[in-house]
Amino acid sequence: MIKNITFLFCLFFAGSCLSQSYNHTPVDTVNTVYRAKLRALYNERASHTMASYNGFMDKGFRKILIESYTEINAEFIDKVNNGFFIQDAFYDEQLNELFQQIVKANPQFADLASVRVLLSFAESPNAYAMGDGFVVVQLPLLANVNSKQELAFILCHELAHNLLNHPQGSLQEYAKINSSKEIKQKTREIEKRKYNKAQDASGLYKSIVYSNRKWHRGVEYQADSLGFVLYKNAFPGNEHIVIKSFKAMDDMDREKDSLLPADYQRLFSSSNQPFKPEWIAADEISGYRYNKIPKFWQIDSLKTHPDCADRAQRLKTLFNINEAGDAGTAVDALKTRARYDDVMGLYVMKEYGRSLYCTLLLLKDRQEDKYLLKMAHANLVKIQESQKNYTMNKYVDNVNPGYSNSYNTFLSFLRQLRKTEITNIINQYQSKL
Repeated sequence: MIKNITFLFCLFFAGSCLSQSYNHTPVDTVNTVYRAKLRALYNERASHTMASYNGFMDKGFRKILIESYTEINAEFIDKVNNGFFIQDAFYDEQLNELFQQIVKANPQFADLASVRVLLSFAESPNAYAMGDGFVVVQLPLLANVNSKQELAFILCHELAHNLLNHPQGSLQEYAKINSSKEIKQKTREIEKRKYNKAQDASGLYKSIVYSNRKWHRGVEYQADSLGFVLYKNAFPGNEHIVIKSFKAMDDMDREKDSLLPADYQRLFSSSNQPFKPEWIAADEISGYRYNKIPKFWQIDSLKTHPDCADRAQRLKTLFNINEAGDAGTAVDALKTRARYDDVMGLYVMKEYGRSLYCTLLLLKDRQEDKYLLKMAHANLVKIQESQKNYTMNKYVDNVNPGYSNSYNTFLSFLRQLRKTEITNIINQYQSKL
């Protein structure tokens, strides 16, 4: 795996300067020195946290806490080993400039100085606090923020989670609920019953979930408030952008671009194989089986984060924020580079369908871009391999009503291509390299 990515990285780096539309230097995906240092730092901090659990007297509580934390640690190390966390001078400069400004303006929070802000490949725009002095920014977030100040507030919110010890609090809340005598007793009672076991179990699970989500809403409000204080100290006069940032976060998951029939015509037509309109005529989504069974609770009530509009209004009232003001410092170069590197990130994560789709969204307006052409070719080869091995579901999403029409059309297109057709398309892209 590492050899394949190394070859791909070197190939892309050599050809990136040939792009006519954007001179992109790909992010380094094989920085083994960075991985080793990150593993060592994380393991050192995690060992101190694990040792602190010996202070909890309740054995059941301690057991669940250790199991949960161990699972989180294993998942993190696995992501490090697989190259999900990256170090890059350009992104480091952008993030560190904001982070140092926040630290300098908030000397009363000494723990801020030891925080490490990590950058991660991911499928969605997000950021999260891990605890143990780590905050993770997911690369797609950088492709979706509208200003430096907007990104700064998101950082402040996650830093606030760490300062308030919310990551550990969440683990302890989970362990507390699942190790409680009341839950154990109710579980035993349900197991002894002859009838209505499923209904009673659902009711018990419902009460656990509601309780946990209520706790999470509370900590989000706390992080919003402390995060705003950190931000206001570091970026005085830009408080209005906090309100704008909530609106932007609410809109981040909505797709802002699409592939049109004309794009497919340009991207998948060659002298050997002209584009076939029937490739994108299939309406696979109409055959999707919707689950019409009513849930035993309202899905909206289970959101970990409260509604963004609600959070914005709460802060606006609490701190008397005036919404009027400019949009902040533009980050066009950051957004463009992040979109390009997101393509590579999805490839490293083996999300070949998503990586190809994001490549095509960029390539439709940059058809001579060598980096994008190579990424398209690399993903098509991987998708062809999965097609031959009958493992496409591992690397390409199935259509889903939750996806955009554009993405569902793309997924239908990929899945109904014949072996000879995808071979011809691969050769089409190979000839352009």
